[in-house]
Amino acid sequence: MGILHESAAQQHRLTPHQEWKHRLRSAIHPLVFAAVYSMTPGLSRLLQLSSAYRADLLIAAPKVLQGIFAALGDHYTWKLAERVYGNGSNEAWAVVRSILDRPSIEVRSSCRGADA
Repeated sequence: MGILHESAAQQHRLTPHQEWKHRLRSAIHPLVFAAVYSMTPGLSRLLQLSSAYRADLLIAAPKVLQGIFAALGDHYTWKLAERVYGNGSNEAWAVVRSILDRPSIEVRSSCRGADA
């Protein structure tokens, strides 16, 4: 049954072209990351970083930005749960617990890369 479910889900997936055509995506998210990539060399020069550290900063900057986005999303999910279920309610704390219990895929993949 799992195979049938996967093939049915694949039939309803949109191509990237269709996502843009139907305006399901915005240019804002890529634009923000483009700004980070364009500001990183200037920050590297300002901090007088070596070329190795410049490369590290170029790799780390978008990850830090995405981490900030994720943290803001988690915070406002918790605030929404408090608004819906009441401040300090068990349900709101269950939302916080579910956020904290999520496995961090990025950390795990970074650790694997360091071991190699």
